[in-house]
Amino acid sequence: MPVARVRLRLKSCPCLFALLSSILLACTAQAGSFRITPLRVNFDENNQTTQLSIENHSQHTVTLQSTVMRWQQNGNQDELTPSNDIFVSPPILLLAPGAQQVIRLRHMNDMPVKETAYRLYLQDTAARARQSGGANMAIRIGLPVFVSPNGIQPEPDIKTHYNNGTWQVLVSNTGTANFRVIGIDAFHANADRDDLRKEDLLERSTQAVEGFPYIFAEQTREWRLKAPANAQLRLRTDIYGYRKQGFDQRGTVWLGEPENKKGS
Repeated sequence: MPVARVRLRLKSCPCLFALLSSILLACTAQAGSFRITPLRVNFDENNQTTQLSIENHSQHTVTLQSTVMRWQQNGNQDELTPSNDIFVSPPILLLAPGAQQVIRLRHMNDMPVKETAYRLYLQDTAARARQSGGANMAIRIGLPVFVSPNGIQPEPDIKTHYNNGTWQVLVSNTGTANFRVIGIDAFHANADRDDLRKEDLLERSTQAVEGFPYIFAEQTREWRLKAPANAQLRLRTDIYGYRKQGFDQRGTVWLGEPENKKGS
């Protein structure tokens, strides 16, 4: 099951999806970009409205148009469909260089029984390209939006398999709330977990930052890393404070031997 490979960067290029909040965090520090706070939107039973702040750090005036997409997962694939469930005000905004604008959001439906997810897109309508006389280079920024009933919790379930020099790591969510896989790292068998060095690293997953790293309830994602069977693998998530199944306070867990190699 290959992971959906949608690249997530904030750059000037045609039809770009910049979808991952961790990548957007890096982009906000770049010159000629936007600063958005927060980078993830959450609605719950006590908060059906919220707001975003967006600043234009470029030297060009931009016009941004908002679009909301319902975000679902089907196995290892992500599906996006237009939605009116989230009201955005203003739906279109003009940002001069250095200007700041507040965007207000409202969840229009009753609180769902299960967590639901959306993507909020802010699309540059190419005002900058018209001003500069250059190519039509629009920016599209995407933010994750979650509507979360009270009492939901993530519950990771991890299975590993080894075959012909490759680790297969299957991460399932048997809980009711999403969580995010930040990355999977493979280290030498004799690496000191408490004192890891650069030379201890064998391979680092790239799928977590190139695709959708979120794992919704009742969904599974797959990662593959090339490393020896006796390598030490570390899974990093955003479930901070989660202390079950060997996870530490930082949301990190060491995976141990591949299941099909135990006792061999």
